[in-house]
Amino acid sequence: MEDAPETITLPPYLNLPKANSLLLLKSHVYTTPIVKKLLKKLDENPDTEVHPAVLAFQQLIETDAALYQDAVDMFRQVPLKYASNPEAGFRPTSYEHMSKLINAIIRSPPMFEESIFAGCPLASLLDACCGTAAGVNFFRNPKVNSALKDILSAWGAYLSSAESLLAFEAEPMGGGWSSPRALAMIDMSQYVQPDADALGWGYASWNDWFCRKFKEGKRPVAAEDDDSIITNACESTPVSLQTNVQMKSRFWLKRQPYSLSFMLNDDELAKEFEDGTVYQAYLDSCDYHRWHAPVSGTIKKTVLVPGTYFSEGLWDCGEEEGADFWQGYVSHVATRALIFMEAKNKNIGFVAVVAVGMGEVSSTVVTVKQGQTVRKGDELGHFQFGGSTHCVVFQKEVIADWNAAAVPGASAKRLPLHSWLARARCGGEGSVPVA
Repeated sequence: MEDAPETITLPPYLNLPKANSLLLLKSHVYTTPIVKKLLKKLDENPDTEVHPAVLAFQQLIETDAALYQDAVDMFRQVPLKYASNPEAGFRPTSYEHMSKLINAIIRSPPMFEESIFAGCPLASLLDACCGTAAGVNFFRNPKVNSALKDILSAWGAYLSSAESLLAFEAEPMGGGWSSPRALAMIDMSQYVQPDADALGWGYASWNDWFCRKFKEGKRPVAAEDDDSIITNACESTPVSLQTNVQMKSRFWLKRQPYSLSFMLNDDELAKEFEDGTVYQAYLDSCDYHRWHAPVSGTIKKTVLVPGTYFSEGLWDCGEEEGADFWQGYVSHVATRALIFMEAKNKNIGFVAVVAVGMGEVSSTVVTVKQGQTVRKGDELGHFQFGGSTHCVVFQKEVIADWNAAAVPGASAKRLPLHSWLARARCGGEGSVPVA
């Protein structure tokens, strides 16, 4: 077996702070440069035809009294220190203005920028109003999310078309994904390239490129034949690690614990994880966006859960803590895929992989089926269209120790796909393997 990484054993009751918020959402308060360019584009082309999905969204607002009130109030409630901040650039000032900007965004590919909002202009656009009292109500509303789903589906169709390859032209709007600035953050030598000399490396569309695969051998599976070693399901940055997770907790409060019933959609298997552990990590738009089996075993069930797209909890929008709590919050309410596995190693038991679509990520694609046998490292599915987050849920007292690099903290860094995440207890109850 390969050399083990530095490990750490956790106490039985743990709620590690969701760290790295400045890294995760360092642009949380500010309109990003690409959105500013879109605003300028809108000003220069005020008569752009309105997409039917955007028109339906605006008509929904204007024909529902409660939604109309929230749509008006959520812009009024943006804290003055953000709304009037000259460094924050220009934000939408009304739902009409918001609709026009959404219309401009879904007619263009997401441009590259050196920001956590790269590839996520809608999240950048809506961020300031989502965390207001009226915004919380508005973006939780099922009718609003149905309308947003239609908008995101329309944009998804564009991003899956050849026209979206505009994103790889030399610095369109200052943000080409093949620019030197982009390639400094995305090492394309690691990925399969259908045609290295063609526009967009020969991918058929922006989304085809977004779902790119690593070249064979670039991410070897750690301890492939050792079923006590659990590997990282996604190339991602650790965000949160909590033990003793309960079926229901007040997850909307600060220092929120996870609630298994909500996260796992009240599935009958959710009770198997009571008092267990949740590990959460974040994927930004520059990351690899496929998910893989953390253990060998059998797929017990897959579930696609419809949910919200831009919902936030009620906190001061833009605050560092808000970014932290938002990561856990969306794992309970956002559109997500649930993959329940039964590990080959009986000491591990059931494992749940929760792939959470955030904002622009309106699509989670599951590629395994119930009853299918998978080996550790096999692909389970993938995200489309933007940044995202994922959780891996374990049963009670399964984990002996964790790779120290997987434990969230201010210095947490991206953990490679298939790398050693944790080690299961190998013997009887309470036993810990010797390193």
